[in-house]
Amino acid sequence: MGRDIRALRFFAPTGGVPVRSLGLQAALALLLVVIGDFEFLISYTQTGLTLCTLLSVLGLMVLKSRGCEVSWGTMVPALIFVAFTGFMLVRMFSAEPLAALSGLLTSFACALLWFPLQRFSK
Repeated sequence: MGRDIRALRFFAPTGGVPVRSLGLQAALALLLVVIGDFEFLISYTQTGLTLCTLLSVLGLMVLKSRGCEVSWGTMVPALIFVAFTGFMLVRMFSAEPLAALSGLLTSFACALLWFPLQRFSK
């Protein structure tokens, strides 16, 4: 991303290894481990990962609705996946509401940051 988005150019690798971005990820990981307990951390990250996979498969359904050629052999497993993933999200919110809400808010914050970063990079 540091190579493609000018606003994140600071994180682009100068040699072979992206040292700055690895340092930021390590600092964020350590911060999360120090701040929360293990169960909170797992639920927090699981919310974002589950939401990303759900949105990816929903993108396939959007393509189908726009007329792209997607076979029913692909759509049936996708529908089953969306049903189970939706159930998992609802279950996460009922079991660990604070962690799930934190993960959801983090996902929304990252999504909202995408638009200014794209505009700044042009």
